[in-house]
Amino acid sequence: MAVPLRPYQAMRDFKAVIEAHDQFSFPSGHTTAALMFAGIIGSYYPGWIETTYLWASLIGLSRILLGVHYPGDVAAGALLGSVLAWFSLTMTAS
Repeated sequence: MAVPLRPYQAMRDFKAVIEAHDQFSFPSGHTTAALMFAGIIGSYYPGWIETTYLWASLIGLSRILLGVHYPGDVAAGALLGSVLAWFSLTMTAS
């Protein structure tokens, strides 16, 4: 099965600032980690929730603008990170 190309590989006219070190782009690992971090920090420090989610969203947006992920990769990473944060928080509360 062929691995889909990353955006910077698929668009010939796109000049990439960075290139990924691996071939997998789904889901975005950076976005997953950022949203998980934002969710956990936001639960412990509610005063920082807007800042952490803004930061995490900007990380996801940067992955698209840099051409290393498609919007769907970032959306999947955001969903996965949110679920992992929720799961981590509910399992530690038990």
